[in-house]
Amino acid sequence: MVKPLSPPLKFLLRLAVSLGLLGETARFARLTLAPSLLVQLATVAALWAALHAVGAEFSVLYLLAAAAPVFFVAALPVSVGGFGTREAALAGYWLLAGLPAEMAVAGALLHGLATTLQGALWAPLFLFGRRG
Repeated sequence: MVKPLSPPLKFLLRLAVSLGLLGETARFARLTLAPSLLVQLATVAALWAALHAVGAEFSVLYLLAAAAPVFFVAALPVSVGGFGTREAALAGYWLLAGLPAEMAVAGALLHGLATTLQGALWAPLFLFGRRG
């Protein structure tokens, strides 16, 4: 049985329909879904590689489950580029999963440094890339 929408959600839905926002949002979602999924899968692969480099093994399903809340924490506006908050969250998750503290912190820092370096290497593309 489908639960009816609450009055605030009904209002927002009617407002979005009347402003024509749903069509544009659906088009934008179709355009960004595949690249977003690719980035998330690449991030999980980087998490796996960082853990593998320090001698730890986790299932890909665990890494998929841990990635979303960790990167939500990284998006909090308390650091530059999420550095520090992301690594603390990763180390915390891996400690909770039973990884020794040294491996958890080393893997988290390795992942953080690798992603920061990756961002620095791609920065010129965004600064000097072709504008369309």
